[in-house]
Amino acid sequence: MQNKLNSKNSYSIQLENPTKIQEEITLNAQKINSILKSTKYQIFNYLEKIEKYEPWFKYNKYTLNYLFEKYPNITLEEFSSIFLNNTYNKVILMCDKEIFTILDLNNINPWDDLIEHIMDKISLTNDELNNKIAWKIDFLTFPNLSTLDTAQSYFYEKMTKLLPNTKIIFGDQKEIKSKFWQNQLDCDSVWFIDLLWNWNFNTCLLKILKTNPNDQKLDELNKLFENIDKDIFIWWSTTAIPFNLPGRLYSIIMPKIPNNWNKKLNLLENWLLINSMWYLNSAYYTQKVVAAFVSWSHNIWEPLNAWKLTVVNNEIENRFNHNWLISYFWEKVWLLHYTIWNEVQIQKEVDEFLNIPREEINKRNDEFQKMYKEKIENFINWLLYLFLKKSFKEKIN
Repeated sequence: MQNKLNSKNSYSIQLENPTKIQEEITLNAQKINSILKSTKYQIFNYLEKIEKYEPWFKYNKYTLNYLFEKYPNITLEEFSSIFLNNTYNKVILMCDKEIFTILDLNNINPWDDLIEHIMDKISLTNDELNNKIAWKIDFLTFPNLSTLDTAQSYFYEKMTKLLPNTKIIFGDQKEIKSKFWQNQLDCDSVWFIDLLWNWNFNTCLLKILKTNPNDQKLDELNKLFENIDKDIFIWWSTTAIPFNLPGRLYSIIMPKIPNNWNKKLNLLENWLLINSMWYLNSAYYTQKVVAAFVSWSHNIWEPLNAWKLTVVNNEIENRFNHNWLISYFWEKVWLLHYTIWNEVQIQKEVDEFLNIPREEINKRNDEFQKMYKEKIENFINWLLYLFLKKSFKEKIN
């Protein structure tokens, strides 16, 4: 091997044209320098740094490459002012590249809300959704879900309401035996909701739609609470409340651990409501409950539908996980209270929040109901239709 390296032939090409070799070295150096200075390199490098500091955020490299193909002249400043000015705009970079069939950057101003742009362009009423689905998909199967699970049963109820002309079949129903593997819609409830996903359908999407309370549970809770002479603050967490509540409120802890959930509900002397996980949604609608705390990692939408003042530990990862769209809508209606885990700051903000005048609460409720009917419902309809269309291309146009 050493003889080959030192042979005349190995040097002959270089010695014949040293000027050309130098030109190639210079040209390669220029290319590398050009790449390092390019907007594309700078943006990818910047996003990789963000991922290190915000491990919940993972941008889609294929989407970024498609963006550069479509907008080759975008600058780092333009990119930052559009996508990096808030958490939810940043989430767009996690989506499939098809998102740019909806978003036209030429018509977007710096600091615009990108979700608002999307919602203004895509919308389906309930009737329009059913006209697109009815008779094309006469049934849908969900073999991995059960109607006996409280969270999944709410998903079942919402699907049957959204698609009244389509039979919804879960894995614990007898119809599944004859329909197994047919019209199957795979779903889960993890990671984030991609606006244009290619993954399983995320059941958390329908958490944004209103969940009606269970009448039997609501009656049981109202009877349980009727002897309490104060308004009730629900604390849904297994940890202690990190702030003081006004004396006019009675706190009830509803732990999220579902141990022995099938046993009868019990109210203990230390304000702990045992076996309460499956009662939480109905509890928001009880007469005595006026306010609540919801842990960051769980559904923060139901209290808003019940219109209860809600303190939310909305940590940054919640804006990137499977609840990010829920967090986004909370911020849009301005009822969300952000907790900062600093004892003095928490107490100050909680005091101010729980003393919002009733007139202001009613005003916010009116704004929310308007947005819900005009935008949110139709937006969710469109997302559901999009996923069904991708899953059943041969049946849905």
